[in-house]
Amino acid sequence: MKQKNYYKNTFVIILIVIGAIWFGVVIFASCINRLVIDPYDSIVNAQQNVKLAEANVENMLQNRLTLIPDLVKVVEKYSDHEEKVFSDIADARQNLINSIDSGDLAKMSEADQNLSVAINNLLAYAEQYPTLTAGTQYTALMDSIAESVNKITIARTEYNEAVATYNKKITTFRGAILAKIFGFKELDEYKADKAAYDSSMVEFSK
Repeated sequence: MKQKNYYKNTFVIILIVIGAIWFGVVIFASCINRLVIDPYDSIVNAQQNVKLAEANVENMLQNRLTLIPDLVKVVEKYSDHEEKVFSDIADARQNLINSIDSGDLAKMSEADQNLSVAINNLLAYAEQYPTLTAGTQYTALMDSIAESVNKITIARTEYNEAVATYNKKITTFRGAILAKIFGFKELDEYKADKAAYDSSMVEFSK
């Protein structure tokens, strides 16, 4: 009888130990999930959103690039001789293409600003030809360029918002620890000189 009770008590103890171990594992896993896995996944998701937003900025820049050759051709038809403004806009356009290919956002921002200035210089040159600026082809191109700039502005804002969210996540207490462990780095916002877009001719500010 005593032996039977001994086995019974031993079995109960084993069940209690197993239950305690299982409970400990569940609590440990829950803590790991809450303190490590969830914050890590949140940072990774924020990082992916930044990459998507950056790709959108590049797409909008590419869209404007496709409009420049047509604009130059239209203006060139009214030009009596070769002007420096044409070579400047060609150089600025190529620099932006190169910067997009490099994937360097700072270079893209600078090249984008320079292209905007070159476009405005071209449009100032075009103002010498009222027939040109009154033409439907020219005005249609102007509308397309203005629309493309607005899209770039929106894409740039969305990128900066994504960067701000990401940077905030990796600078919180837990986020900072995970960033140090897994190598997450703070990112810079996309900076653009607003003056490069201000033009009454292009109406970029609308």
